[in-house]
Amino acid sequence: MNTSVNAEKTGQNPESFLTLNPRRKMKLLQPSLQLKFPIYAVLLTILFLVSVTSVLYLAFGSLFLEILEESPWSNYHSNAIQSQASAAISVVLVCTLAYAILVVIFSVLLTHRLVGPIVAFERQIKAFKQGSFSARTTLRKHDEFKNIARELNELGQILEENSH
Repeated sequence: MNTSVNAEKTGQNPESFLTLNPRRKMKLLQPSLQLKFPIYAVLLTILFLVSVTSVLYLAFGSLFLEILEESPWSNYHSNAIQSQASAAISVVLVCTLAYAILVVIFSVLLTHRLVGPIVAFERQIKAFKQGSFSARTTLRKHDEFKNIARELNELGQILEENSH
């Protein structure tokens, strides 16, 4: 059943029930769930970096030693290789830190869009259990599960009509 059709039957504005619940602000709704994903992603990234670094070290470490042993300017080349390796490690560490921060930020934002509606649905279902069929779920603009929210709101409207 369409929300606007139900609202017309009861003489209500189709959007009127969407403003009954206060808008949720950005906060960690379920920290254990919302932070678990970015922590796993960062740990997986670190594992990947360690693996790639190990492979590169094993593959090129002995090559550099062989080149340095054969070179008449081994001290010069050794210092050059060490300074380049130090610079590369610094860049990789800074990029890894930036990546980890971005993963945490985007993961929390994404999971907030998924967890937020679930919290709103739980509130509405608890209100239904207590006999308050006028409770409605309000979702933010970018939240997921809008179809489920619409269906749950329509169910609430039907229950409210049948309870009178």
